[in-house]
Amino acid sequence: MLILIYKIALVLTAFGAAFVALDLFIKKEGRTKFELLFGLMSVAFVIWAAGRFVLLTATDHDVALFWAHVLYNGSILVHILFLHTIMLFLNVDKTAFHRYILALFYGLGLSLLIINNLYFITGQSYLISDVVPKLSFAFYEVPDQFYFLHLLNYIFIPTYSFFLMVAAIRRGGATAQIQAVMFASLVGFIGGNSVVPLVYDIQFEPLLIVILPFYMPILTYAIVKHQLFNIRVIGTEVFMLTLWFIIIIRTFASDDLNDQLFNFAFLLITVVIGIFLIRSHMREVEHRLKTEKMAMDLEFANAKFAELDQLKSEFVSLASHQLRGPLTAIKGYASEIIEGDFGKVPKYLVEPINTIYRSCQSLVIIVEDFLNVSRIEQGRMRYDYTEFSLGELAEEVMTENKPSFERKRLNTYVAVDKGPKVRADRGKIKQIIGNLVDNSIKYTQQGEVTVGVAQVGKKVVFSIKDTGVGIGKDTMPRLFQKFYRAADASRANILGTGLGLYVASQMIKAHGGRIWAESGGDNKGTAFFVELDVV
Repeated sequence: MLILIYKIALVLTAFGAAFVALDLFIKKEGRTKFELLFGLMSVAFVIWAAGRFVLLTATDHDVALFWAHVLYNGSILVHILFLHTIMLFLNVDKTAFHRYILALFYGLGLSLLIINNLYFITGQSYLISDVVPKLSFAFYEVPDQFYFLHLLNYIFIPTYSFFLMVAAIRRGGATAQIQAVMFASLVGFIGGNSVVPLVYDIQFEPLLIVILPFYMPILTYAIVKHQLFNIRVIGTEVFMLTLWFIIIIRTFASDDLNDQLFNFAFLLITVVIGIFLIRSHMREVEHRLKTEKMAMDLEFANAKFAELDQLKSEFVSLASHQLRGPLTAIKGYASEIIEGDFGKVPKYLVEPINTIYRSCQSLVIIVEDFLNVSRIEQGRMRYDYTEFSLGELAEEVMTENKPSFERKRLNTYVAVDKGPKVRADRGKIKQIIGNLVDNSIKYTQQGEVTVGVAQVGKKVVFSIKDTGVGIGKDTMPRLFQKFYRAADASRANILGTGLGLYVASQMIKAHGGRIWAESGGDNKGTAFFVELDVV
C-alpha cells in the first residue's frame, strides 16, 4: 500500500514539474533569465521524480542502480538551480558576497555531477555504492565515500535560501509573495529530503514524499505574483501533458515492438501538434492581454486627463476671478475720467485713455469667456429664464456698440421685428449677440454690418452679416470648437482666444436653440445666425 502511495505522489510530482517546464520553454521569445533557471530547475525536478519512480518500481538490480544515479543528477541540479533562482527572485544575485556563495555551490554541484556520472563511464561511482532492500523498498541507495558532499547541499542550500528570504522580508520586500515562496520551498525540501534518513539506514519511512505534489502548485501560485506564468493557457497545457503521459505509459507498458513503435511515432506527432497548439494559444492570449492592458492604460490616461482637466478648469476659474476685479476697477476709472468726473481731460490724454478703456473692455470679455468655459465644463452654468423681445435686445446691443462702428467708419443697417418674444436668459443671449457684433467690428475693416431679427414659423432668427474677412472652407467645420482660431485671424485681432463662439454655441445649445455661420469664403464676408423658439 505504501509503495502505491509513493508511486502516485512521484507521478503527480513529475507531472506538475513537467507542466511548469513546458509552460516556460514553449515560449519562442522574451524568456528572462529567471524563467530559464526556473524552467531548468523544473526539468531537474522531473528527472529526480522520474528516477525515484523507476527505482521504486524496478525489479532488476542493474536497472535500479542505473536509475539511482540518474535521479541523483536531478537532485544535485535541483538544489543548485533552486539557490540561483531564489537569488534572482530576491534580486541579490549581483551582490559580491552572494555571487561568491553561488560560485562555491556551483563548484560543489559540478564536482558532484562528475563524481556521480563516473558510473556511466567506468561503471564505478563514489557517490552511491549500491542499491539494496530497505524497509518497504526493493531497492534503495547506499551512500559511498563522497555522499557527504551531497549532504551539504541538502543542509546548507535550503538553510541559506531561507536566510535570504527572511532577510528580504525584514527589508520590507513583497512580504506575502516571499512568504508563499518560503512555504512552497519548505514543502519541497521537507518532502524531498525525507528520503535521506533511510540512505543512512535510519529506519524511517519517507512518508513525507506524499506532500511533494503540492510543491509545484504552491510555488507556481507564488511565482504567478511575479508574473511568470500565464494562467489562461494552463488548461491547454494540462490537456497535452495528460495526453503525452498516457501515450508514454502505453509505450512502456506494451510488450509488442510494433505497438511500441506505433505509440512512439504517435507521441512524436502529438508533441509537435501540441507545441504548435500551445504556442498558438499563447500568442492569442498574449495579444488579448496586450489589448486589455492598452485598454486599462487608456482608461487610466483618460481618468488622469479628466482629473487634470478639472484642475485646469478650477485654476482658470480662480485666475479669471482674480483678474476680473482689477480689470473692472481700471475700466470703471477710465470711464469716469473720459466722462469728466475727475475734471476736464487734456486733449492729448483723451485717445490714450480711450485706448485703455477699450483694451480693458476686451480683456473683461476674454476673462468672462474663460469663466464661462470653466462653468460649462464643471456644470456650474446657471440660466435665469425670462420672456423678452429678441428684436429689442438686438437693437440695444447695436446702440451700445455705435461708438465702435463710428470709430471704424462702418455703415450699419438694423431691421428688427420687436414683436416675437423668446423665453431665455436675457443676460446670456445679450452676451452672445454682443460677441457676434464685436466680431463683426473686429474682422470688418471697411464696408457695412447688417443686423436683423425675424420670425420664421415657430422660430425667431437673429442674423448679423458683414463684409469682412470671411471664413475659409477649412475653417468652417471647426469654427465653434474650443480654442480654435482661423490661421489668419490674428492679423485682424491679436487678442482673440477662440472661446467666444464655443461659449456661444454651448449657451445656445442649453437653450435648445441653434447657432451657425455662412460665408462665401476668404474676403467675402460672414453671416452668423441664432435661432430660438418663439414663446
